[in-house]
Order: sequence, then C-alpha cells, then structure tokens
Amino acid sequence: MNAVLYVHGKGGSSDESDFYKPLFPGREVIGLDYKTFTPWETGEEIRGAVCDLKSRYESVTLIANSVGAFFSICAGIDADIKKAYFISPIVDMEKLICDMMRAANVSEDELRSRGAICTDFGEDLSWEYLEYVRSHPVEWNAPTSILFGDRDELTSCETISAFAKKRGASLTVMEGGEHWFHTPEQMDFLKNWILSDENTLGTERLILRPWLGSDAAELFRYASDPEVGPNAGWPAHTSVAESERVIREVLSKPESFAIVSKESGLAIGCVGMKFGDNTDMTDREDECEFGYWIGRPFWGQGLMTEAVRALLRRAFCDIGLSKVWCGYYDGNLRSKRVQEKCGFRYHHTTKDLDVPLLNEKRTGHANCITREQWLADEESRLKG
Repeated sequence: MNAVLYVHGKGGSSDESDFYKPLFPGREVIGLDYKTFTPWETGEEIRGAVCDLKSRYESVTLIANSVGAFFSICAGIDADIKKAYFISPIVDMEKLICDMMRAANVSEDELRSRGAICTDFGEDLSWEYLEYVRSHPVEWNAPTSILFGDRDELTSCETISAFAKKRGASLTVMEGGEHWFHTPEQMDFLKNWILSDENTLGTERLILRPWLGSDAAELFRYASDPEVGPNAGWPAHTSVAESERVIREVLSKPESFAIVSKESGLAIGCVGMKFGDNTDMTDREDECEFGYWIGRPFWGQGLMTEAVRALLRRAFCDIGLSKVWCGYYDGNLRSKRVQEKCGFRYHHTTKDLDVPLLNEKRTGHANCITREQWLADEESRLKG
C-alpha cells in the first residue's frame, strides 16, 4: 500500500487530512501535527515522518498547504517523495519576510539589533529566521503540482510562476481563489484539481482521463456500434442522451477513464477498474477487475494494449493493489489477445454466465495477474 502525508499550514491541523481521504482510494492518508514552527525544526519533523512512512509503505505522496509547503521544501525530502501537491505554497520566504518588515516599518538593522519583533498584524519577525532563509536557498526537484489563487495576499502570481517554471512544476490558478481555500466553491475546485491530476495518465499515443459530459457525442459515436458494446456485455447505445446518462451514472465512478487520442484530443474508448460490489471476480480490497473497450476504427493498432498497460502500472504502483482480474466472453479473441499481451494468466472458465444487460448467458474466461508477476514481466520487457 502507498501513503499520502498531509502537512497543514499555519493554524491548521492534521484533521484537515480527512478531506483528502476520499480522493486517494486504496491509499493511507495521514495528517502530520508538527510541534514546532521554524524551517530547521519543523523540517526535521517532516523528514522524520517521511522516513517512517517510507519504511512502512511502498511510496509517499505529499500534500502541503501554505507554510507547510515551505517547511516541506526545507525538509530535504524531495528525493523521497513520489509526487507533491502544493496548495497556496510559500515559495519565497525571504521576500515574504521583507514585505512584512516594510509593512511594519522595521529595518534590517533594527531587526538584527532586537532579534525578534512583534508586529501589529500578528506576525513575529525574527532575525534568526531571516538569516536561515538567506543561507538555505530553495532546492526542490520532486514532481509537483501547484494550486494557487489569483487573490493570494502572501505570494504574487509572478513569484509562484517563476518557482513553477524553474522547478518544472505544473501550476493551476483559480480565478477568485484566495490564499486560504475554504469556501465551498474553492474546496470543490481543490477537490477537482487533485482528482483531475491524480486521474490523468499518459502514454505514447493516448491520454487516460476522467469522463466529461462533453464526451457524450464521441461516446455515442463508438458505443452505438453493435460490434462494440455487445462483445463486452452491454447493449449498443441508441442516443446521445443515453450516452450522457451513462457518463453520469456509470463512467463517473473512481478509476474510470476515457481513452483520448493525443492526435485528435477526442475520446475513442474506455478503460477502468471495478471494485467491491461492482465486480463479481473478487471481494478483496487489494484487488480489482479491469474492463475496457475501444472504437472499431482503432482496432488492430495496439492502442488498447497501450491503455491497459498504463492502467496496470497505476493499479500496482500508484494504488498498491496485489492482483488485477480481467475477463472476456467466449469468441472475443481481440480482448483475449489484449490480456495475453499485458501478461494476464488464465485462471478459470465459467459456463452459463449471466450477462444481465443483454439478458442472456455466455461462457466467460477469467484471467488475472499479480503484482509480482507484473514486476517480473516489466523487467523482462525492458530488457528487450
């Protein structure tokens, strides 16, 4: 299993991590309540927490808010983090301190002489803090996505843009967003930002992303083909309205992806994971079933195999599953070949299997692949 560490900002708490738990299914989300409030001390606390998590989990994703992001940068953990999400991060603390000094009409000589000064706006200025920041320039190289509000009063758009560009981070700016994301609209934006980022996968020719309502016309284009749906166990779509409903009620579930052609930017198929009550192949929380299809014009090009391989990597590396199941109905040789190319092993055959959406019975073949088998296959494939 993989871990997600949440580091709150000033005035926050580890309880805020509860918001993120539904956004990372299959992963352990842990909030850190640090006890100090300086980059050298809090950085040590964060580093200790990451080291502990790395000893117990396969990987660690970081979510850090405001000054919590600054403390995380100071912790020297970027090599230990699989991915970081920074929300309204403080990325230039020296500039922020100097801005506060100007607002409080405090000179550097005065701060150096007095050591620490309490301001009228509730922030303490510290010469030791400023010296530390100046002697420890920012270094951060972990894959990072940043969410920033254009009404952030602590960091300018120019500062955050320069940091993102230098560090190769992706930057999303919410129009009307503030430094503290707290309104229902802002929290919805934050949630969708993480879901979109977490649930977007790329391959050489494809993008796998969540389904959108605007995909209905393309979904209907291919799902209305009688050679597509019935082979997978569902009836061909009869209208765009039906495709819209399927997107809302079926394809909007977690870990369901539209297969998008990089060439056209349009949805051409679907691939996803099914958990719990949505699959009859397994009842284990650390296992899932794959389902997939692709439009007939794209058959025979290796695109479906490409998409399934990307999803296997997500299942085993990102989510930490132990086994993935997949099946096909008797006669569907294209689906069988995809599973064989992706390393699935035969498990069993079931005759007179109910196909409820078509009100018929078929013979179904079940295959599966374990994480250990997938890792060995990947190693062999990379060696050529």
